[in-house]
Amino acid sequence: MCVRRVERLSLPLCGICGQPVDPAGPPHGCRRASAALTTISAVGAYMGPLREAVHALKYHGRHGVAATLAALLAPAVAPLLQQGDLLVPVPLHPTRERARGYNQSAILASEVQYLLPVEVAPAALRRTRATADQTALSAVQRVANVRGAFTAHADVVSGRRVWLLDDVYTTGATLRAGAQALCGAGAREVRGAVIAVASG
Repeated sequence: MCVRRVERLSLPLCGICGQPVDPAGPPHGCRRASAALTTISAVGAYMGPLREAVHALKYHGRHGVAATLAALLAPAVAPLLQQGDLLVPVPLHPTRERARGYNQSAILASEVQYLLPVEVAPAALRRTRATADQTALSAVQRVANVRGAFTAHADVVSGRRVWLLDDVYTTGATLRAGAQALCGAGAREVRGAVIAVASG
C-alpha cells in the first residue's frame, strides 16, 4: 500500500450532513444538540490505495493490512481523544460474522488500541437482526435497512464518550443507527471513526 497516494481528509465531518467541520470554529449550521452522532474522523477518500486496502481486509482476509490502516487513522483521532473515551467497533450480525470468519472493524479496533490510550469494548454494541448488504442500497434504503438493528449495553457505555469505528462512511446510516443505540443506553456523546469516506 502506497501511503503517499492516499487522498487525506484534513477536518472531521459533520455527523448529520457529512460535510467537513472545524471543531475549533463556530458551531456547524445543521448540528443539533439532540443528534446521536456528532462528528466523524476519517483517514481519506475511498479511492486508490485506501480502497484497495479496505477491500483486502474486508473481503480477502488480509488482516495484516489492519495495522497500516490503524496507523493512518490514529493521527485523525488522537487530537480529539479524551481520557476515558471508549472505542466500539461496529458489529456484524452473528450469521454474517460466521460466514466471513471475522469482523474487520473489530480487527481495526484492536490495532488502534496498540497506538492510542483508548479502551476497546467490542461487546458494547450488538447487531440484533441481520440486514441486507448496504453497498447495493440507496441512501433512503440504507437508513431503513439499519433502523433499530442495534442494541447497546448501558452498563458499558453509560456516561462515556464513545468512538464508533467502521471501515467506510458512505451515507452514515450505519454509524447513526449505532450511535442512536449507544445514546439510548446512556452514552454521553458518540463520535464516528472510519478509514475512508466514499463520495456520493
